[in-house]
Amino acid sequence: MSRIILREEALASIVENALLKIEGVRGLSLRSPVRFEYSNAEIFIEVRIQAFFNVDLVKVGREVIEKIKLEVESITPFKVKDIKVIFEDVVYES
Repeated sequence: MSRIILREEALASIVENALLKIEGVRGLSLRSPVRFEYSNAEIFIEVRIQAFFNVDLVKVGREVIEKIKLEVESITPFKVKDIKVIFEDVVYES
């Protein structure tokens, strides 16, 4: 019997690549950046990110949710049930 296994590291990479496309996002937080919970074919995602100072965090948060949902659902067999975005840090652009 054939199987396809998707490790959490691969799923985290999908999430990180989605984040890199969003203006205002610096990247993932350094501690516990992505967490997943599974229920059948549904997935809950919690992502901790760093944003740049002087951006609309509500707008950035909504875009993070949209991009992650689109990427995960188009690449994996999972249906995204919910996404929680936590801003861990806001940094000045250098």
